[in-house]
Amino acid sequence: MLTAVRVAVVMAFALGLNGVSYTVSAASASDAACADGEACLNEGNQFCEGTGVAQDYVRCRASYARGCELKHAECCSLLGSLLLTGEGGLQDKAQAYASFERACALGSEDDCLQTGRYYLHGEDEKHTGSNPAKGIAVLTSSCAKDNAKACASAGVFCQGRFYQGEKVGGCDVRQALQMLNKACELGNLTGCQNLAIFYHRGIYRKTDFVRAAELYTRACNEGKMAISCHNLGMMYLHALGMRQQVRQAVAYLQQACDLGIKNSCLAAQQLERERRSGADLRHYVGGGTDWEDASVD
Repeated sequence: MLTAVRVAVVMAFALGLNGVSYTVSAASASDAACADGEACLNEGNQFCEGTGVAQDYVRCRASYARGCELKHAECCSLLGSLLLTGEGGLQDKAQAYASFERACALGSEDDCLQTGRYYLHGEDEKHTGSNPAKGIAVLTSSCAKDNAKACASAGVFCQGRFYQGEKVGGCDVRQALQMLNKACELGNLTGCQNLAIFYHRGIYRKTDFVRAAELYTRACNEGKMAISCHNLGMMYLHALGMRQQVRQAVAYLQQACDLGIKNSCLAAQQLERERRSGADLRHYVGGGTDWEDASVD
């Protein structure tokens, strides 16, 4: 059993990995029963869940803190969650994300994603605690280990900064393209959708409507992503990278409508009325300003 638990006190301790120091806030027990990371994880889970013992978030938090000291990634992650909510002791968002960062450094890719996003956006609308350059560094490192969501998050953020004319260290249009391309290759459909925007709009490289349509098709059909469905419908209508196919245009616009885009509903209804009336719709060919833009933040 744990003795003399001091969870009300938040202690900062330095942990090093690969020559890098991390500061992690933890509620520590003066005499933790667990001697290794896995034992601390099991002990913490017991106290948090009340399995075989009385439920006790104070002791749970102490066990995870000890496990994190012993370089157990999941303990660091769970400690971060408790610091984030304030269960078992003080609430400290900054130190919670420091714990997630420690878990990331110990190999937890989900925590790399969470840490990177925190540094990109901060903890509130005022972006408190944000450090975009650090966030990009964390996500890029995780992306290099084939974390598709990290690739997509970095790519989308860099894409947005490019649109807004902002500069962030390690983040430019070339980086955005590379990250989104890798995310898509790894199966992340947000990556595919935002990558399609690059090809569709001719950003950084020559416009490629055929490639854009391929990516929109994948994101729409596999991921039910409304923006991709809408833009694909418009490409069929305006014959961009393909011959004009009004029925296909209506079908994809209706799918986007069903997924929540009101403009798609209006466009699908209008086109269907024109098609059924026998109107000549060739005047749509080559035009098109009615696009939906993918998320850039």
